[in-house]
Amino acid sequence: MFQGEHKNNMDEKGRVSIPATFRDSLKRHYDDERIIITRDFDGGLRGYPPKEWDRVHQDIRKLSRNDPKVRAYERFVVSAATECAPDKQGRILISQTLRTHSGLTRGVVLAGMFDHFEIWDEERWAAKLAEDLKLLKDGGLEF
Repeated sequence: MFQGEHKNNMDEKGRVSIPATFRDSLKRHYDDERIIITRDFDGGLRGYPPKEWDRVHQDIRKLSRNDPKVRAYERFVVSAATECAPDKQGRILISQTLRTHSGLTRGVVLAGMFDHFEIWDEERWAAKLAEDLKLLKDGGLEF
């Protein structure tokens, strides 16, 4: 549903355009233009259609709240989640909390990950890809 790398610029207010292909996927597959944006462990952000975010929520509800890792996940990921709806120009406003976490300044990469997409600072994205390539070369996935 979401695939491809798209480079964009964030404006001074913290707005970034969602690629037209992503907006089309939201309409076509989810009948909803809204996006839930939250923190990711790797230093970027994740954008979920509400139906996919609900699946994440249902998976978390199955886990024990007595587990400190579940509570840590809720504090780190769930507490930062923000619902966004693209404006007429296809832009969403990324909260200051999320911009600070991800180091977003101007150059932004939006990368499709099937059922969600990631939002990265352009320089952090390049560094993460180099790190990922090394990881894969050192013993990548086996299918």
